[in-house]
Amino acid sequence: MRLLIASLSILLLFSLVLPHTSSVVYASEARCVNTLITSPAAHSILSGVVNINGTAQLVGAFVRYQVDFSTTGLNLWVTLNSAPQAVVDGTLARWDTSLVPDGEYDLRVRSVDTSGNYCEAVVSPITVKKGASSTFTNTKLVSQPVASTIEIKTLSSKLEIPIPAAPSIPYCTSASYLGTIVTRSIRLCAGQTYRPFKVVGNSISILGDTEGTAVIRSYGRSFGIVVQGNYNLISDVRIIGTTAESDSGNWLCLYEQCDFAGTPVTGGIHYGGGILLEGSGNTVMNSAISGGVIGIATIETRGNNLLNNELTSLTGWGIFGVGAADSVFVGNTLHDVNRACIDPGGHSFAGGCESAGLVLMGANMDLIANNTCARSGNCYYLNGEGGRVNTLDKLYGNSCAAPSFNCFEITDADKIEFDGNVAWLTPDNGAGCEIWLVRAHITIGLNNQVHLCNHHGSKLESTFEPPK
Repeated sequence: MRLLIASLSILLLFSLVLPHTSSVVYASEARCVNTLITSPAAHSILSGVVNINGTAQLVGAFVRYQVDFSTTGLNLWVTLNSAPQAVVDGTLARWDTSLVPDGEYDLRVRSVDTSGNYCEAVVSPITVKKGASSTFTNTKLVSQPVASTIEIKTLSSKLEIPIPAAPSIPYCTSASYLGTIVTRSIRLCAGQTYRPFKVVGNSISILGDTEGTAVIRSYGRSFGIVVQGNYNLISDVRIIGTTAESDSGNWLCLYEQCDFAGTPVTGGIHYGGGILLEGSGNTVMNSAISGGVIGIATIETRGNNLLNNELTSLTGWGIFGVGAADSVFVGNTLHDVNRACIDPGGHSFAGGCESAGLVLMGANMDLIANNTCARSGNCYYLNGEGGRVNTLDKLYGNSCAAPSFNCFEITDADKIEFDGNVAWLTPDNGAGCEIWLVRAHITIGLNNQVHLCNHHGSKLESTFEPPK
């Protein structure tokens, strides 16, 4: 028993936020008015997984923010989340209160500058009470008023995803008048074909025509739309891309750079496709993207929502995400995202050459729900290799049919929730699995129609179990 107590004490010491000599400026001072927690409020009663919402931003050289909790009055802080990107009226962290004992806690957020000084705001007390009624609500700022919500019930809570209302834009912008840089909200004109463009700025809306006949074309290693800003809306657009001839028939590179049999290959987002999101808090919904390698890509961002899009007949990945945090992938169609190729070892494949309906690397606190995938390479691929571990992600109500290899492939992942998912392999698929796990720890519900397989190294150092 003494040895156990000593081990727990050492673990606690390493998980605490260590004191330092930097100075603190409290949120009541002018420089720190944008460092605050808006929810939960003091005296809230929490249960299950909850969002900690607010703003972490400061005037000057912002470096990072962090969110911590401590048992009330003890000043022993444990970090929940730390990130190098400022957050404005969004989700700062997600707290699984089932991991701590019932009782009263303090929450704090700090915005840190280049000198190590920081602004701080504290909310106290917060009560954790298991079995109490508490509802998780996604309250990220959106660029338009909310029209409705999508409700997802999870093992521990209820998620409500806001669907933004598109603004009314009375006149369309002709393709001949639209430049390559867009800085204001526009509506596309029916029957016209648009060249690729960039959206530069915040809270901008790009709307398709009501008839669905306007088309944005992308070619080879380019994207139809690149979004360089935050809280923008892309709705009801149609993009048709092409795969670069030099990429056709080759094994895909998931990363910035690969070495295939001594030949360097630049991969990842450089393959091009439909939409590239370089900012946070953006929504892409009700859009159709086909052709090209990637449907929608999101790179080192947080709080993006991809809702009810049709990402079909692509040669790489329907959704491609690297470092996506606190993001939502709900209701998307991911059909025929596949490719034939000759791999770097000279082997020929009729399909599945590193292609997938959805691939996320280093995903953190993301929701993947109610998507449908058919005839893709893999369907849902959470790849944590290379140190990009996936944590606290939720997979609910997704369906997979007839992939070339695996329906669900999850590697290097922790605290993943999995329920209501369905998988079906064709009888001639002798190489794939309904779910294939490596160093993955999955909490499952009772409503899955997905079975572990016993071959190809599946279940290596993994758990696939109901809640304890």
